[in-house]
Amino acid sequence: MEHFSTIRDADIFEIPVIEPEQYKTRPTAKGVVRDSEGNIALLEARGHFLFPGGGIEESETREEAFVRECVEEIGCQVKIFGSVGTAIQYRAEDAKKYEIYFYVANVVGKKGVPTTLEASELASILSWSSEEETKNILENQWERIPKNDYPSQFNTRTHYLAFKKYLDEKI
Repeated sequence: MEHFSTIRDADIFEIPVIEPEQYKTRPTAKGVVRDSEGNIALLEARGHFLFPGGGIEESETREEAFVRECVEEIGCQVKIFGSVGTAIQYRAEDAKKYEIYFYVANVVGKKGVPTTLEASELASILSWSSEEETKNILENQWERIPKNDYPSQFNTRTHYLAFKKYLDEKI
């Protein structure tokens, strides 16, 4: 998978950050999911929007993790047909290196109901938007994110860059 982005604290925050000597790697799988009308799944939480996906468990492949996360977070079976690429986030605050594998998938069958039991995911609101609406939603949302919402500062930027690459390459 082609690498398309690396983001560090220094790329976001003006205050100098002391980088840890080592980062613990956390692989994740996320992606652009389209329904039969071409609309894109977005999850809204705490005033910002992201694509479905999450952590990869030791016993599963990146693709299996993405498919599982789609069932959990958006209630849909999906078929992966492409990849956007990988993004890396070096988050000094928690000394983690997030390796994010972005896929492109279509909904298979009917849309269902999310199955997640995680409290943080239960608070998310699922919506389906056209490509143009999705671009407008993602484009500069990080400017509205409070600086103390540390993970969202990283994620909103990375998801926008992934979607921009998706659009530019007509995946």
